[in-house]
Amino acid sequence: MRVRVGINGMGRIGRDLLRIATGRAAAGDACFEVVAVNDLAQPETVAHLLKHDSTYGAWSRSVDAACGLLDVDGHAIRVLQHPDPEDLPWGDLGVDVVVEATGKFRTRAAAAAQPATAAQVNAAFQAAADAQLKGILRCTDEPVVSHDGLGEVASCLLDTGLTRVAGQMVKVFGWYDNEWSYAQRTADLVEMVARRLPTL
Repeated sequence: MRVRVGINGMGRIGRDLLRIATGRAAAGDACFEVVAVNDLAQPETVAHLLKHDSTYGAWSRSVDAACGLLDVDGHAIRVLQHPDPEDLPWGDLGVDVVVEATGKFRTRAAAAAQPATAAQVNAAFQAAADAQLKGILRCTDEPVVSHDGLGEVASCLLDTGLTRVAGQMVKVFGWYDNEWSYAQRTADLVEMVARRLPTL
């Protein structure tokens, strides 16, 4: 049985996450399913924006909205419209995991780099990309422009040709698709949580 997921907020990240979850489910590669979403917009607006994305283009899936439901390729998803998250009936809907995608709740992530040569810095990034950050970090020695990151699955596409070291300062250039990549990691997180929940 797949873990039931709710998405609070159907802005850029929420819609991207739903697209990714739908794609993974269609490929038979998902242990979770989105069963409910919450957004203040009308369900018809959510459906339209999901189907016609200004960055990623038209979605090949069928998307409709009616009677408080989104229908994505025949999969019904309940649409809620509660401004206060505490009022959301996730429990009544059997939701196991809720993804907070409104952008209202944020934390800071700290990053640090140690001084080295450009070659050492690039080697460290490549080692991480080949091991613990595989699929999350990708390195390339080909010249990259910002558009090359559009739809990138990795959270960072590191352009190793631009790495610079000046004394104690290290400068690296990583390109990313801040919506799609973030939603990919969110889907990974939901899968990790789903796999660790007790089987019902």
